[in-house]
Amino acid sequence: MDELVRKTFDDLAAGTDAGDISGMSRKLLYACFEAGADPDPEKRLGALRVAANLDPTDTVRIADPLIRDPDGRVRRYAFSLACAAKEHGIECLRTAVNGNDTELAVDALGLLVMQLDRPSSMHARAWLRHDDPRIRAGAAILLGNVAGPAMAVHLGRLADTDPIASVRTIAAEAVGRATGDIPKIEGRPFWEEGPIDLQIDLTPAAPKTTGLPPRLPGQGLATLFPEDGFGDASDGEDDAEAAAEAGSSPSPSADDATLIPITEEVEDVREPTARDWREPAPLPAALPTEALALVKLVGMVRAEDRPAVVRAFQAADGAAQAQVLGSWKPSGDADVGRGIALVVKALDSKTHASMLRVMLRESAPGVRAAAAEAIGATGTLSMIPQLSDLLADGDADVRVAAVRSLSELLTRMERFAMLKERIAPMKQDPDDAVKAAAEAALQAAG
Repeated sequence: MDELVRKTFDDLAAGTDAGDISGMSRKLLYACFEAGADPDPEKRLGALRVAANLDPTDTVRIADPLIRDPDGRVRRYAFSLACAAKEHGIECLRTAVNGNDTELAVDALGLLVMQLDRPSSMHARAWLRHDDPRIRAGAAILLGNVAGPAMAVHLGRLADTDPIASVRTIAAEAVGRATGDIPKIEGRPFWEEGPIDLQIDLTPAAPKTTGLPPRLPGQGLATLFPEDGFGDASDGEDDAEAAAEAGSSPSPSADDATLIPITEEVEDVREPTARDWREPAPLPAALPTEALALVKLVGMVRAEDRPAVVRAFQAADGAAQAQVLGSWKPSGDADVGRGIALVVKALDSKTHASMLRVMLRESAPGVRAAAAEAIGATGTLSMIPQLSDLLADGDADVRVAAVRSLSELLTRMERFAMLKERIAPMKQDPDDAVKAAAEAALQAAG
């Protein structure tokens, strides 16, 4: 290496501007390869500093092997260079996901999923078996959107067997996208949008119940059964026939909302399975203590009464809180789903983003509205397309929630031009409440 190239390399490695290097870029590249193999991590960092000044295609040639370097500083620097190289750095990001630095792998995969990088699907089937649930979730999102129906078998296995509830939810959605039952999303440049949020709820799923739990001894109570304990729609008819043959009356069916004493004077103590979420209930004088009952109550009471219920929920056992927030499944109890979304909003939780995305497509409008409300308070820019879809929802109250939430999210992100672009057409909505929400959002945005 001649003296000028050596001096330029040393200056760039030290972070000093070396001026015009166009005439020696090839020699500097070879010097980077040499320094990148040096046992001293400081030398390897210097190689990356020099590589940052080269053409992006040459930069990633240096960064790719160093993104799996034993030194964490070197790995992170190589990762930043891969991100700065935009589309040229995608192969380098795949290398990071296949490395041993799990946190770096999660960050890299979030970018690949935002890009919906199809060549990454060659690796993603192996990522479905990764030890870290965030990698499994990201692989499922990617495959659901870039693969065809044949991949549904592998995604379905993850949806059925993964030990983490949020991964099962994401995988179930991915099955729908792979089969065409749910529209696929469009990839966006990761260097503009940032990564998909893979910081999912890592709470393990509650163990499945093989049958109905026994009644408490000496008590005539309708028991709150876990969801997995319910039979199909024919169970009640079979029980009635069996009871008739035995000459007895069938046992009262268990209420899936509350524990209610069964007495001789009460013929039917069951309430409808879901309240009308548009008609808030008054705050009871005495709040329940069970985490599930409190979550359900959050979705029933007025907005101004929610903080008191949320505080009671936070006072419950920590393990019970996590289990309840991780217990929701698509098409589950609408009251519970609505309550979970509102609790996630109140706690400003960023770990339930994937669950909220799925909730936006629930059949129950109360769940869709609550999920939109939670995303408005806690979501990221990557959630804007799905939240915007609710502006065309068939339920006017959900459209109101979407307008307010999208306005809140875009205001937090200081995307005022996008806010006006998306919200202004809602002033022509046929519903007066939607029009009013749009007017208020646009006035607040200035």
